Amino acid sequence: PYWGVTVPVHVTVQSTGTNSTQNEVKYLESPSNGANWMATGNMGTPVQVTSYSTAGYVDRAYPDLAVVYDYSDILHIVWTTFKSTDQNDVTLWHWSSGTGIRKISSVTAPLSVHPGSNNLLMAKPTLGVEYNSDDPAYNYLYCVYTGFKDGDASSAGYANGDLYLQAS
Repeated sequence: PYWGVTVPVHVTVQSTGTNSTQNEVKYLESPSNGANWMATGNMGTPVQVTSYSTAGYVDRAYPDLAVVYDYSDILHIVWTTFKSTDQNDVTLWHWSSGTGIRKISSVTAPLSVHPGSNNLLMAKPTLGVEYNSDDPAYNYLYCVYTGFKDGDASSAGYANGDLYLQAS
């Protein structure tokens, strides 16, 4: 089990085409604390979580994600996407081997709302796990992220970000 042990996980939003916004979420795990990556000089073949490059999808994975193992040793990944037709139509997603891909939250705003460089309307997610040793079923995930809304800007016109929390 990984509980209480550091296990290297490499998670990436990797471009699948010539456009840097044609991205997929992929991950690699190392059960040897990364020793197998160093010994072989090769990290291996990543596990692909998403299939946005499939014809018909307008969602684009953004390189803004978070990863955590829960106390049952299950890997969880969260990331954001935006519509290729509207950068201010944003969704926050969750994946684990047990649940597959699920939507956490989504938001839209006029294009006049600009959250700043390298941000979407939902940005910088992080994950945490709460555990109570007296109740093994008590294994909740918490996702905190920065959100930007229409009408909430500084006097200089910069969008103000607020912290939001989603709990499992």
